[in-house]
Amino acid sequence: MLVTYCLAIGPAFFFFADDMILGLKVALLVSICLTTISFTMVACSDPGVVFQDLEVANDLHGDIETGIICAQCEVRRPLNASHCSDCGVCVRELDHHCPWTGKCVGERTIKWFYVFLTFISLHCMLIGAVCLVTFVAR
Repeated sequence: MLVTYCLAIGPAFFFFADDMILGLKVALLVSICLTTISFTMVACSDPGVVFQDLEVANDLHGDIETGIICAQCEVRRPLNASHCSDCGVCVRELDHHCPWTGKCVGERTIKWFYVFLTFISLHCMLIGAVCLVTFVAR
């Protein structure tokens, strides 16, 4: 995760020069904060792992008696869950295993993942705009 933080956030700090417009500094700080928060929510939240203890699973996710037994981890999982071979667990509504977060993106993290994609895209566009303004001004 540290590498991802450095790659996503690090380049912005090169543009905090004394002669930079205050509005751009504020926009960069807001962008850094929003990108960091959304990435942290994706990377540190439970993606919807299916628990092996059926009582815990039923309490948290409702009835899973209609599910199937996973051949890899031997846990009863609901029909909308898939096994992640990278993590070694079944995840509800598994979208993919994200190499940037080192975790699965599933039922509980997909919304934060889309928020992160939006903010990182806006952050990159803002960095591009700051580059353009900086080089045109010189």
